[in-house]
Amino acid sequence: GSFGIESVLSSVIRPEDTLLICSNGAYGQRMVAMCKCLQLNYAVYEVPEHQIPQAHMITQLIEENPSISALAMVHSETTSGILNDLEEIAAVTQERDLLFIVDAMSSFGGIPIHVAELGIDFLISSSNKCIQGVPGFSFVLANKVELEKR
Repeated sequence: GSFGIESVLSSVIRPEDTLLICSNGAYGQRMVAMCKCLQLNYAVYEVPEHQIPQAHMITQLIEENPSISALAMVHSETTSGILNDLEEIAAVTQERDLLFIVDAMSSFGGIPIHVAELGIDFLISSSNKCIQGVPGFSFVLANKVELEKR
């Protein structure tokens, strides 16, 4: 699964982009570590593991840092079991026309995710969680228009 996340981050976040990572657990922090290793421009909105990122705080961070052009988040933080509010965050990404990247490793196939309706540009998951397939495979649902821009 992690390679799927890394492949999306390294392929779609351009040098002129700034990625806002919403982190409330180990897998959000893994995205931060990947961005640091890949030398991408990023900012972090971190909340404790028992809380979910709030849309009004994301809006405030974007207003304070207008270079933010993309947002990445984990839908279901596996370690804590927290289910982050995709709908609330999607409203912000759509209003601000941000690229929206979602790690859905432990939710895709188990919880309905309305990818097109929510404006998710890149949704990454793994075959071995809710889909109960062969371990070791990642896959990406990609917005073709956004993919071709990059």
